[in-house]
Amino acid sequence: MWFFIFMRITQFLRGECMRFLKKIVMSLIISLIPLTFASADKSIYMNNYKIKDSTPVVIKDERSYIYAKDLSVALGGIYNYNSKKKTATITTDKVEYGFENGSNLISINGAKRSTDFRPYVENGKMMVPLAMLKEVINVRLYWNYKTQNLFINSEEKNMKDKPKFELKKTPDILKKSMGEDANKYNFTYALMEDVKNEKFMVDGTYFVFRSNEKGVEANKINGFFYMNIYTNDVYFYPVDARGQRDIVKYSGGKEVSDYVVNGKNATTQLIATTKMISDVKASDTSLGSFTYTRKSTIDKKYEKELPAGEYYYYQASKSVNGKLKPQFEVAQNSKTLEVYLFLKNDKGVNIIKLPDKTIVKTISKEKVTNKKS
Repeated sequence: MWFFIFMRITQFLRGECMRFLKKIVMSLIISLIPLTFASADKSIYMNNYKIKDSTPVVIKDERSYIYAKDLSVALGGIYNYNSKKKTATITTDKVEYGFENGSNLISINGAKRSTDFRPYVENGKMMVPLAMLKEVINVRLYWNYKTQNLFINSEEKNMKDKPKFELKKTPDILKKSMGEDANKYNFTYALMEDVKNEKFMVDGTYFVFRSNEKGVEANKINGFFYMNIYTNDVYFYPVDARGQRDIVKYSGGKEVSDYVVNGKNATTQLIATTKMISDVKASDTSLGSFTYTRKSTIDKKYEKELPAGEYYYYQASKSVNGKLKPQFEVAQNSKTLEVYLFLKNDKGVNIIKLPDKTIVKTISKEKVTNKKS
């Protein structure tokens, strides 16, 4: 009798234990579900835009660190790193910030300021504590521990992974950044461009507008406006710009009289490339899907058919099975910025001049295929 009762109690307890264990296992599984689907994105956002090719924020000793170069892009500054001294600077139009590996001192326009935090260098990258930035830089910071996304002057609900031109909003931001000078021009959106190592603009992603002065010939382009999507700063590049004196920067509705520059590549070909792509797209929208890359020369048979002058050359390619396949070549006069397309057909190669879309010459098929010519 007692043995029977004992066995029933044992079976009951065993059943209750199994049910209890199942509840624990299910609770653990449920608790892990959000972590499985909300995987860490590890991106940096400035002005609601995702900074392209940024280094993920690093968690070290329970502190969050940002790569100083990404911070420079976010602030619209110039980044310099001294590998021997292991120091880095971020220079904006108004402030220069200086960081040193392992030092709790941050330099602000040359003046040292003590903090409770220390940057460190890893693989040649100066990593700066976010807590240090909160003390010295006038920006709003928000760190999402779950997604590991950093938001600088951004709202998480408004974040954009890919920049998108908005017909009404984007030109309004451009005009607000320029102030009264915006009333002098007509603007037409041309394209979006990632700028690196340019001579006068800081690194970043830009919306590019072609422009003409009001009251002047409607189709006569006098320059291009580049608007930094992270800072809303605007640079005006006249078509004939040759130096910094010709280029105007706007910020916060005013012209910036003395602004920092990268000091890298020349200016003119950046403008030329922008105008070339803009003219090609305007002549035939289907050509806007091609990839245009600069090259040092083109087919000699094409080159000698061009009017005398110096030229920039480009290869137009199209993606085929994941690889770029050359389609046609482009020449652009470096002074007039006139564009010539070399388009093949059954009769040979048509040389088409832009922006007026006239066929200036046709190179016969026999001449194109003749290797001795």
